[in-house]
Amino acid sequence: MAIGLQSATETSAYAQARDKIKAIEKEELMFDNLREDTSSGFNEQPEAKYQPAAGYRSSKPKRFLGMTSLQRFVIVALLMFTTCILGTMVLLVFGKISL
Repeated sequence: MAIGLQSATETSAYAQARDKIKAIEKEELMFDNLREDTSSGFNEQPEAKYQPAAGYRSSKPKRFLGMTSLQRFVIVALLMFTTCILGTMVLLVFGKISL
C-alpha cells in the first residue's frame, strides 16, 4: 500500500510540475505575441468626431451689447482718452500741475 500512495503522490507532483511548465510556456508565448501586437500599429481605431454639447450655439459669435470686438476696443480707447483729458484738466484747475 505504501508503494501505491507513493506513486500517486509522485504522479500528482509530476502533474503539478507539468502544469507549471505549460503555464511558463504560455507566458513566453504571450510575451512573443506582445512584440507582434505592437508592431501592427498604434492607432488602428478611427478617430472620434467632435460634437458640441446640445445647448451650445457655435453659429453666432458671442457679443457684448451687440458690438464686435473692434467696436468695443474703440469705445474703451475713447473712454480712456476722455478720462486722461478730464484728469489733466482737473489737475490744472486745482493747481496741482502747471504749464
